[in-house]
Amino acid sequence: YVTNENEAAAVTPNDELYGRYQWNLPAISVPDGWTLSKGAESVVVAVVDTGVDLSHPDLKAHLTDGYNAVDPDAAPEDDVGHGTHVAGIIAALTDNGEGVAGMTWYNRVMPVKVLDSTGMGSTYSVAKGIIWAVDHGAKIINLSLGNYAGAAFLHDAIKYAYERDVVLIAATGNDHTDTPGYPAAYPEVFAVSATNRDGT
Repeated sequence: YVTNENEAAAVTPNDELYGRYQWNLPAISVPDGWTLSKGAESVVVAVVDTGVDLSHPDLKAHLTDGYNAVDPDAAPEDDVGHGTHVAGIIAALTDNGEGVAGMTWYNRVMPVKVLDSTGMGSTYSVAKGIIWAVDHGAKIINLSLGNYAGAAFLHDAIKYAYERDVVLIAATGNDHTDTPGYPAAYPEVFAVSATNRDGT
């Protein structure tokens, strides 16, 4: 269905939980964006976080090999749930009749575990994870983590990625403070915050 020569109708995926819970995607015009692009398999998104559930039925088809900076001999398996949640927002299988819709239909996710089973981690492990992701083909790095102390070696890792044309995105605003959080506050990083359903 086309509304005019230049404007395609917004796409509505058939994922089971999309209409009931994913008010956020229409709020930022993702269904309209899908008429322009649904993503690209060649663009790998590294989720630098608590790892990812490597057998999750709504994610496993989109996962690439990853890395565990906490325990380099282990798989980047999520033992907290946060990284799996983030990966699902980005790339849950879309229009497959189950679960939620991801923002991209095709991009792959590289799980990089830098936070331990308590959801905590060192700045060093985050920097190490960023560098590993860049060296293994990530073109986008998502960092839904942070603290209020900048560190030169973390900024060096951020610059290492930026200088290699990797897009860096980090969370900010979760704590209702004016204090800059890192890595979101570095100039090479897109800082992303959010609202509630009512826009607050």
